[in-house]
Amino acid sequence: MGKRKIKLLMLGLMDRIEQINAILVEKNKYKNKKRISIYNSVNLTKEQVNDTENLYTENYGKKIPLIWHRSYTAYTGNFDKTYEDIQEGCEGFLDYLEKHGEIHY
Repeated sequence: MGKRKIKLLMLGLMDRIEQINAILVEKNKYKNKKRISIYNSVNLTKEQVNDTENLYTENYGKKIPLIWHRSYTAYTGNFDKTYEDIQEGCEGFLDYLEKHGEIHY
């Protein structure tokens, strides 16, 4: 294996380690008692859960944990806006990619 391949492999591993670290930092935030209390103060409706799960399944290929949605809703009292922003952003990004020839339907 040449030096260039080794360097690229190492850079890829370092990027992955940074991603894993970022995930762990986010997960550790929700071990804080105050955050747990805030998170537990909100229960999403079945419709909200279904809308979010469908959005991520269609655009990301799998469901995601809803902890961040519940926390955001607890802090702002506004779930629908969050969902609408995510949907609008995904649709805008897909339109941009299609417009610039990156994807084709």
